[in-house]
Amino acid sequence: MTPLSSVDLDAESSAAEAHARLERAYRPTIFAIAAMVLAILAGETLYGWSIGSRFLIRDGLEWIYDALIYCFSALAFGRGARAERWSALASAATLAAAGVETMGQIAWTFFDPPEVEAFGISVSGGLTIAEAILVAAALWRFRDARNPVVTATWLSARNDVLSSVLSAVVTMAARFAPMAWPQMAVDAFGGFLCFQAAWTIVRGRRS
Repeated sequence: MTPLSSVDLDAESSAAEAHARLERAYRPTIFAIAAMVLAILAGETLYGWSIGSRFLIRDGLEWIYDALIYCFSALAFGRGARAERWSALASAATLAAAGVETMGQIAWTFFDPPEVEAFGISVSGGLTIAEAILVAAALWRFRDARNPVVTATWLSARNDVLSSVLSAVVTMAARFAPMAWPQMAVDAFGGFLCFQAAWTIVRGRRS
């Protein structure tokens, strides 16, 4: 068996120290994000139910995709390479499911156009923008980390900034008009991002 050189030992030591720093910084961040998203999911859904708003109930339940991704990551990170790989694949599956659900909603819009609720749209848009900005800001420093769990959460946060914020702005600004195609275009873009992120995670897992 070939003994390790001092260079190899130094490299392993540096890698271990880098992972330890990542773990100390990332663990509390992802737990805080998961708790925040779960609170939004429960709060918006229950509030929508209390005032009889189908829009807020549906929108609140759609936070389940983000909640699952961040909870998978919070529970798996630091528990070994196998757990982290399975968490990343579960996140990829969740992103793919979100993409399928988004495309299904677009198709269903032709048969059952959504009701316009000015108050619900404003609440949903405000929550979406605030959550996307806060999560992306918290995960920005981890965007280049070579860890499947961290990559999955960063891609999810990136998707929220690129699609959810844009969708919220379009929804609040243009959805009151009779034309539905701007919102459908944004939703289609968000669905594409979900599929792209899922493929990126799976490809990284296979490489």
